Amino acid sequence: MNDDQTVRWFGAFRSEGPIELPEHHAHSLTAIRSVALRRCLLGVGGGLALPVAMIAFMVLSGLDVAILLVVISVFVGPVIAATALIKHGEVAWRYRVVRVGMTVERFAGSAPYGFDDTVTKRLRKRKMIVGEFPHQLLVLSEAGTVLAVDDHASPHAVRGTIAETAPLRAQDDLSRPLSGLERAELAGVMDRLYKLPVGGCFAAGWLTTVILRLLVLPSWELVEWFNTWGWTVWFGIAGVLLVLAQLHAWLRIGALRSEFEGPLEVISVANVEGSIHSVAAAVFPHSGIVWQYGTCPGPARLEGGGLLSKAARAARG
Repeated sequence: MNDDQTVRWFGAFRSEGPIELPEHHAHSLTAIRSVALRRCLLGVGGGLALPVAMIAFMVLSGLDVAILLVVISVFVGPVIAATALIKHGEVAWRYRVVRVGMTVERFAGSAPYGFDDTVTKRLRKRKMIVGEFPHQLLVLSEAGTVLAVDDHASPHAVRGTIAETAPLRAQDDLSRPLSGLERAELAGVMDRLYKLPVGGCFAAGWLTTVILRLLVLPSWELVEWFNTWGWTVWFGIAGVLLVLAQLHAWLRIGALRSEFEGPLEVISVANVEGSIHSVAAAVFPHSGIVWQYGTCPGPARLEGGGLLSKAARAARG
């Protein structure tokens, strides 16, 4: 493969090109969508109807206990409706475009233990892939929706991001400097490091504030202060965490810039839980980012689409 040719990936699975969706898969997916749609309508309808039914029961029966049932149903009903909408409505929506003979993309390979990109972790969590065994996936390229795994239609409608990377390195050539395409990929990785975990920092700040509030319960003065000014503690902790996250990002980006032209370090990854194999990995020695993990790109290269990301496309020109 030429150095300017790209490779498409769905997690740890490499693209084998487009194919037509087999007829039996299309029929199976249509049936799955019909079942999901019925369950969604029943769940949403039943969840919204529950409070109405409990109110009618209270009016007709006149029992005191009916008031408690109404209060409970007001909370439980919407939860049932929302759960049905998320769990079953999502499947029905994502499979609405399935047609016999439509073009899908086939991905194949095996996911080594220790490989922790977002897509592969999602597939493992749904038990769509097992261990380090080889698998074949049929994916709807436009949406990144998994339609079938190992010749079985998928009932989960799991989605992920398809990524493009530079060609993988041969095992005896892992340490060489980056090619032009790889430098464009690295620009995309550095751009993602600039994005701060704002939501996570505010969530951690809120949790820390709650814990501190519980710890000061014996002191009435501090409790009164927290009731009035607790939000300043929350925002203060979140601000400190954001500053630390920014400093950490700057350090990693600075380390990557210093390694832009230099060779990578080759290490052997062994004793990964569940795996009986050792894997040769190419890493940036100072930032610690894995560039190639065995026969797969490093997880950081697959997040955000790799060469399909805006920063990587700009770096390619």
